[in-house]
Amino acid sequence: MHKMHADNERIIFKLLKLLSDNRQHSYMQLGSELSCTTITLLKYIQRLTELGVTISEVKGLGIIWSHPFSLLNKESLFSYLREFQHEFSVYTFDILESTSKYLALNKSSYLEENRIPVIACELQTKGRGTSNRQWYSNLGGSLTFSLMWRFTRRIEHIQTLSLVLGICLVRVLRKITQTEIYLKWPNDIIFAKKKFAGILTECRSVDNNILVSIIGIGINFKLPPNPAIMSDYGVTDLFEITGQYLDRNQILAYLLVELREILIAYEQFGFIYFRKEWENYHYFQGQPVTLKSVDALTTSGVVSGISVDGSLVLKTDSGNKAFGMGEISIKTND
Repeated sequence: MHKMHADNERIIFKLLKLLSDNRQHSYMQLGSELSCTTITLLKYIQRLTELGVTISEVKGLGIIWSHPFSLLNKESLFSYLREFQHEFSVYTFDILESTSKYLALNKSSYLEENRIPVIACELQTKGRGTSNRQWYSNLGGSLTFSLMWRFTRRIEHIQTLSLVLGICLVRVLRKITQTEIYLKWPNDIIFAKKKFAGILTECRSVDNNILVSIIGIGINFKLPPNPAIMSDYGVTDLFEITGQYLDRNQILAYLLVELREILIAYEQFGFIYFRKEWENYHYFQGQPVTLKSVDALTTSGVVSGISVDGSLVLKTDSGNKAFGMGEISIKTND
């Protein structure tokens, strides 16, 4: 990132934090805090508006951010982590291209830590989803984070890792929202058939004994009115699902604790341990669907389950057929 641009972004986030107290601030006071002129301050305010932050002018008094979202805050996060806070090394950033990319580029230094490294940021500008699609995130309306996990034993069918992580998200988000959240094979998180969270994993061998996985997770909390999101089906967010502005620090903490527990069990028992639970969470279990492969061929059948290697099994007119992850898209026959 260009230095001048990086400095501007740093000041913009400093302004955001000053306004997060839900109080009126005068232009003079803010200019003094940020060491800038009123004209420059107005440019910073305009940038926040472009990022989706609603700043209101109070005539003759200054400005106020009347509906602040909860900023990522380590003190708050650790209060929710409780006795598990010492299991993680959490690093928060205002803006990154990608939390997973940052973790991968700095992998060697994080590998030296005894704790689980976690990278989270307020705004991710070039996040990726499955099939190298862009993962949309917006300021305050998304939770984007990545963690590094070291497997110290051989994992059979490591491609099932992302399915197990999907179980983790469903467990936590069902508990938080008290709603029927489901999985869509292989690892999309959906509500009313609309996607609002996703997972991306990258696994690399460090040596003969250690396999390192970088796990990236993105969750929509509150999307802007007309998000430019490419999707085969609808998108939603936690605000639309619950009608509430949920605390990102709380959900991040609960996810980290659940991720740790589920990864320990996965390393010990493998995907077979979670298979039945995954099928129970799969929205399309027992449903007639049409699968479309990368070469545009389609297959229709009823979803009968998932195999031990993570393949989706369809019951078709010509018998059961298994489809590997990354090969197909899934649509209902309605």
